[in-house]
Amino acid sequence: MVLKTRNIKVKKVSNEISLSTAQYSVSYKQKKETVENTRKSSYEIISALKDNSDLLIEMDSSLFFLPEKNRAGFIRDYMKKFKALELDYRYYNAPANSNSLKGFLMGDKTTERHQLLLYLPHEIWLTEEFRSILPIHGIRYYIIPEQLKPDDLFIKFYQMMDIDKLDYFPLIIFVPGTIPYIGLNSKFFTIDDIKKKLRNKI
Repeated sequence: MVLKTRNIKVKKVSNEISLSTAQYSVSYKQKKETVENTRKSSYEIISALKDNSDLLIEMDSSLFFLPEKNRAGFIRDYMKKFKALELDYRYYNAPANSNSLKGFLMGDKTTERHQLLLYLPHEIWLTEEFRSILPIHGIRYYIIPEQLKPDDLFIKFYQMMDIDKLDYFPLIIFVPGTIPYIGLNSKFFTIDDIKKKLRNKI
């Protein structure tokens, strides 16, 4: 275990419950901001928050904190890793809206949007094989509230608007990258619930 409770701070950063912004933030101290240190810390925090639940992991290139030229390759690499672990995933590719206001202001020339959904059973989460490849660059982790077949969950997810996702998933976790920060959204848990989970498990 690399984290200690005293090195973790949980704050409410917004009264709005929306996927466009974090409702709560979890920040933590680490000696050096490296990919491996962030991966270990993120794994410990998510483990404490998810309990024994399965996860739906969303990798959407529009959320990546990576150069645009590296995003497709990043997705391809993870497809190979997930396939090697015999995990259930779905990949989608669609044109991105390069004429959006955000794209104009940020100078974003992105023309493709890559999206990878992974169904992750709890028993696979516990393995070193998965922990060692935990994706962290702009990734959403959805705690699944019920037992569903992967195909049923993928279909259900793509029939949801953001507001539906917030109503269905008890907790949505966002890991932006190597910075020591995690964003959370939940209509089910208060800030005290989150602090208690972290205090009891870390």
